[in-house]
Amino acid sequence: EQYAFQGAQFRGVVFPEGLTTIEADWLFDCCSRLEEATLPAMITEFAPGMFRGCKSLKKINTAAPITRYGDFCFDGANSEFLLLDPNIEYGINVFANMDGESLTIPDGFTVIPSGMFSGWSNLKDLDLGNVQEIGFSAFNGCAITSLVLPESVRRVGELAFSSPSLESVEIRSERVVFDGSFSIDQDVSVLMANTVLSATGSFVWRADLGGGSSRLSFTFEEGSRLEEFGIAARSGINSISLPRSVKRLTEKAFYGCSSMRSIELPESLEYIGDQ
Repeated sequence: EQYAFQGAQFRGVVFPEGLTTIEADWLFDCCSRLEEATLPAMITEFAPGMFRGCKSLKKINTAAPITRYGDFCFDGANSEFLLLDPNIEYGINVFANMDGESLTIPDGFTVIPSGMFSGWSNLKDLDLGNVQEIGFSAFNGCAITSLVLPESVRRVGELAFSSPSLESVEIRSERVVFDGSFSIDQDVSVLMANTVLSATGSFVWRADLGGGSSRLSFTFEEGSRLEEFGIAARSGINSISLPRSVKRLTEKAFYGCSSMRSIELPESLEYIGDQ
């Protein structure tokens, strides 16, 4: 039954060995005093919301490897219990609303699912390791002030980053596609490293940004090798000087930039997309 032990005050639980599956969602929802759980050997999956809000959880004893964490499984639980394993299948918002201040994504963990770390309101220090794809709302509501997208990143999903304190973003990705990935409420500086060859899609999410006071500013590292650019739509920029390496401006590269006063296009430019 869903929410079977919701809010219970016990500190430990031991399941009988004959148990083969746990189908009840939100089983220990908000059991804030639960510290340890022991599961039988046949259990290899955590049901959705199973340990949501278990802020005191320190240990789960399992005889068999866990292969899947269901949606919201550890939402609001103790961040010290965080486990990132490329061999585990994760649902959405699995580790949302934890209280960690720093986070390092381990090597081999290449895809961050939707909402996985959303609501980490204390998160200030983030190392994305060799992540390749960042899902929808993955870090929405975090307190990051400075962000580095490593060379490995290929795609950043919608609303992946929404931080009221974000001040700067450094893009090192060789080829990256954005999808309305940043919701911003203040001025943000974007540095594009000389490792970047292509940056396309929509960097900014909020549709009305072009009429607001927030601004992005783009700078390009010396020796830029950027060939394809298209991420300034609705960015509120006043001016931009593209590096001499740029050959292509993609569709809607500067769409909705109503505050644009000047743009310097390089002689290398070969193609300008629609709108």
